[in-house]
Amino acid sequence: MSEIRGEKVSFGWKEITPLHTLPSAQAEDPIIVHCPPPRTRGRRIGRIVIALLLLVLVAVGSAFVAIEGGAVDGTLSARANEALNNAIGPRYTATVGSAAIRFDSDFRLAVEARDVHIVERSSGQHLTRTAALRMAVDPLALIGGRISIRHMEADGIQLDTG
Repeated sequence: MSEIRGEKVSFGWKEITPLHTLPSAQAEDPIIVHCPPPRTRGRRIGRIVIALLLLVLVAVGSAFVAIEGGAVDGTLSARANEALNNAIGPRYTATVGSAAIRFDSDFRLAVEARDVHIVERSSGQHLTRTAALRMAVDPLALIGGRISIRHMEADGIQLDTG
């Protein structure tokens, strides 16, 4: 037996016989061997499509968990502070205490900025103080590269008119 290891064994078309003609199949209690059908191109493509769908599902699920878990809140606070300073111009400075991003009940992204202060640079006086500023953003518009604010509300606004 050890002499034939490594040798390649090949059979011709005439040497292949159906299993039901073998003597073991002619016995009183035959052993039936089940051979699964060969894999077709459709099954292979179907498995690839299912694997890709599972990969997309895992990616969407991990993004949802990252947003709901608050993993992006620190970066969001820094970006919100920078965007607010760019929006109000060089005369004023804005500080954002904290920012959070979550999904609301309609599966829109809800961005909340807390403790927003706008101060005049030259005098150092507070122009406005806002306890909380909330915006509901459409996530499908974000995928398309647009920002679509659906709902906006503010709590605890103090405006210094002096």
